[in-house]
Amino acid sequence: MKIIVINQGSGNTAGILAIVFAILGIFFLGILFVPLALVCAIIATIKAVKGVASKLVAIISWILIIIAFATSPMLLGMLSIGMTRQEVKTTPIGLAYSQEFETALKQIRDDFSLRGEFRDLQSMTTVRHFKDEALKQKAN
Repeated sequence: MKIIVINQGSGNTAGILAIVFAILGIFFLGILFVPLALVCAIIATIKAVKGVASKLVAIISWILIIIAFATSPMLLGMLSIGMTRQEVKTTPIGLAYSQEFETALKQIRDDFSLRGEFRDLQSMTTVRHFKDEALKQKAN
């Protein structure tokens, strides 16, 4: 006598939730639903690899997550800000410009503390080899 056990519990629950959250992320709040879909899709993928759930449901959930991410301006903006900040920190030109900007701000602060007021910016342009006379002629 053989006993056959049939698992009647659905292993696709996480995948179906990922699909639902991804669709909600496409049409509504991507910033809220895409991360939820991502967590569910990871669980669905793990279950699919173990053979407990359908691989097709996991694949569909990942495709919809990519679409939801691509249609969410907030998520794309967050990604671009993170990439830009990382690029500025790592590139020599970005680092040089940020250090130059920081130096200029310190000079302006020191000048203000000495004089008690702000100067015209044209008097500070000599740092970049401009001359005040050229600026005055251009203004006239």
